[in-house]
Amino acid sequence: MGLLLDEQHVALDPQASDTLIEVGVAQDVGKTVDQWLQRQSQIFGERIRLIPNLGPGRTVVPDAAHALAMARQVGAACVTAHGQRPAGSIHLFVSAPFGLALMIGRQLNACGLVQCYDFERSGGSYVPACLLNAPLPTA
Repeated sequence: MGLLLDEQHVALDPQASDTLIEVGVAQDVGKTVDQWLQRQSQIFGERIRLIPNLGPGRTVVPDAAHALAMARQVGAACVTAHGQRPAGSIHLFVSAPFGLALMIGRQLNACGLVQCYDFERSGGSYVPACLLNAPLPTA
């Protein structure tokens, strides 16, 4: 099936330990994340954008096989980001159908701390939703 999500990596501050990952499947969250970033004092080492090859939309996940492939790609990006910055956290912004979001959650193992965000419609911005701790398994 190949990669269904285009990955765009933007290096921000090489000294920073946290990584920002945005997944824009149902809609592109880039502008809203940009606005959120402008209000933050926190500095990120890298920003990773994952957007469907066909562009965001409500019909870009046609079946469970595509959803699983997308979820695995997001999970792999999180594991890789954690491997590159093991002392930092991953800040995850996702706009996806509910089933895909659940599948992504199942892939978040061996990622360290993952701060998930929820879009608050009344304020038009992201707010922290939950903090997951998925450390590397020990032998």
